[in-house]
Amino acid sequence: MESILEKIFNWSCNIGEFTDIMKLEQLKFYELLLSQLCHKSALFQKPLVCPLLQLLSTCGDCTHVEVEKRLVALLNT
Repeated sequence: MESILEKIFNWSCNIGEFTDIMKLEQLKFYELLLSQLCHKSALFQKPLVCPLLQLLSTCGDCTHVEVEKRLVALLNT
């Protein structure tokens, strides 16, 4: 309801040299969250999906190997 995930994503886009680290941590969080969801319908909730899709779109141009590995793991989940 308070768009916490969206706020974290927006904040992480504006932190300069730590952007890749924040992407990595967010990917870890989403992987954990999605693997622990009891109700698969939660995956279609706007407060979860919109920030996740924004994060995924920014990971396409990332050059950090760990981010790419975590991205593949999340997509597999």
